[in-house]
Amino acid sequence: MRVQRRDFLRSSGAAVGISLFDCIFPSDDDLEITIREIRANLLEMINEERAVSKVPRIEIDELATQVATKHAVDMAQGAMQDRLT
Repeated sequence: MRVQRRDFLRSSGAAVGISLFDCIFPSDDDLEITIREIRANLLEMINEERAVSKVPRIEIDELATQVATKHAVDMAQGAMQDRLT
């Protein structure tokens, strides 16, 4: 079965969230590195798709990314604590 890149990108956010939620990382640094790597890979795929559609590349807004990542990690850690108690 061949998955179209656009379909993958549309569904990847939920899949990434679920996979990170189910993983146990030895430290917060490892989690941050993993999130950064996933974000970079997704951005690359998005920009490849945008190039095919002949639209401009997008760039990451670092401040928005930092705020969103902190919020996502806080939510995931809270959800994990709820799961463990």
